[in-house]
Amino acid sequence: MVEQTCFGDDTFQYTLEADDTVTSIRADLETNVIRIRVPREQAMIWSKSDEVGLYNEQPGKSGPLKILIEKDFACIKPRTSAQWEDDSDAFPNPNPTCG
Repeated sequence: MVEQTCFGDDTFQYTLEADDTVTSIRADLETNVIRIRVPREQAMIWSKSDEVGLYNEQPGKSGPLKILIEKDFACIKPRTSAQWEDDSDAFPNPNPTCG
C-alpha cells in the first residue's frame, strides 16, 4: 500500500508492506518516503483478527522509535459528499452505531 500527500511541489509518501525479509516491525526513512514493513505472517494474522493495532519499538541513535499501526475502519454513516475521503478500502467497522 502506498499513500501520498502533496506539499506544494513536493510529495510525501508512506508505505505499509508485508515483508518476508523482516523479523519485526520496522520503519525506514528515505527521501520523502516513510516505509513501514511488517513480517508477512504477522501482517496476515493481524488483518484477519479483531486486533486493532500493532506496536513495536525500533532502536535508534537518540532512543527508540515507537511504531504504531492501526486499522482504518470504515465510517458508520455512509459518506455521500465528495469532500470526504474514500474509505472503501477500510476494515469493516466493528461498532454498529456511534456512542
